[in-house]
Amino acid sequence: KKNRIHRWISSLVAVALVAGAMSLPVAAAPKKARISINDASAHEGSSGETVLTFTVRIQGPRTSGATVNWTTADATAISPDDYEQDSGTVSFAAGKQQPVRIIVKGDNIDEANETLHVNLSGAVNANISRQQGVGTILDDDDSAPLPTLSISDDTVGEGDTGTTTASFEVTLS
Repeated sequence: KKNRIHRWISSLVAVALVAGAMSLPVAAAPKKARISINDASAHEGSSGETVLTFTVRIQGPRTSGATVNWTTADATAISPDDYEQDSGTVSFAAGKQQPVRIIVKGDNIDEANETLHVNLSGAVNANISRQQGVGTILDDDDSAPLPTLSISDDTVGEGDTGTTTASFEVTLS
């Protein structure tokens, strides 16, 4: 009789487990750190190069060997005319944030602000919570001034009869 009760209880437990009516405690998987990238902006300058600096951050539980790959991508800014295309890997062994620096090329062209992207991928020992940073290259070139129109003065004598011609010089800058 005792064996029959044990078999009956074992059968009930097995049915409950299969049906999901009974749950056993299961250890939660450890949470991974989260990696993100910010947006950035920089003035382009009139010549030479300036630097557009993004910040890649890791938050949450620290795990050793956390890394993430990054690469630039064109948006309205086009490489190689507006910036230097680049890629690399960020390692968080030395801290919770690391810079990603993109070289921006200066010009004297009056244009709209331009954008490029820095995309994160291939995280190791972490998850990516924000995978794309938008970089804005701020145009700092003044619009060409509108041309100016000027006219000179002239002085003539009135005279007693007939007509007198006055000459004016009109100049467009």
